[in-house]
Amino acid sequence: TFFGDRPQQRGRRAHAHEAGPLLLWPVLLLAAGSAVAGALGPSGVLGRMLGVREPFHLEAAASATGLVCAALGFAMAWLATMVRPGFDWEWRAARPDLSAAFDSDCGVQPLAHDLARGVAALADGLAGWWESRRWDAFTEALADSCVGLGEGLSGLSRGLINDYLWWMLAGTAAFASLLVLWR
Repeated sequence: TFFGDRPQQRGRRAHAHEAGPLLLWPVLLLAAGSAVAGALGPSGVLGRMLGVREPFHLEAAASATGLVCAALGFAMAWLATMVRPGFDWEWRAARPDLSAAFDSDCGVQPLAHDLARGVAALADGLAGWWESRRWDAFTEALADSCVGLGEGLSGLSRGLINDYLWWMLAGTAAFASLLVLWR
């Protein structure tokens, strides 16, 4: 893992795979603890409602605990890969049922697929409703307004160039008069 190939890292096992259910529980516990700590913390929703102040000693203890856990994890990973490089392959060969449990996804992939399909169906339904009920009505009203405005303003355009030149000259004179007055 860290410093080169092992003979066991060939073939199908050489590829990364999903973590098994035994890793799911620690991750869920960490996520739940983080959610509770975030909600009860000074800037969390419950913390603000309860008036929790920011305790420095709790932050120092949490930091120290995190550093110790990280150091222990690093030490265990180093021992398992460097001191006994075949450890992972040995226990997997000795306990194939436990290895299969680590390799399975415990039904998370189909659940995630079904959830994504449901969200996509909901989004498609909302988009269809929005398109047919709101957006189409808005765009049709906008188009009708533009047509009405164009037809209303078409009376100003009669195709008489002498009139257009006269109005351009009158507008330019009015604009020049305003510039002179404001200076």
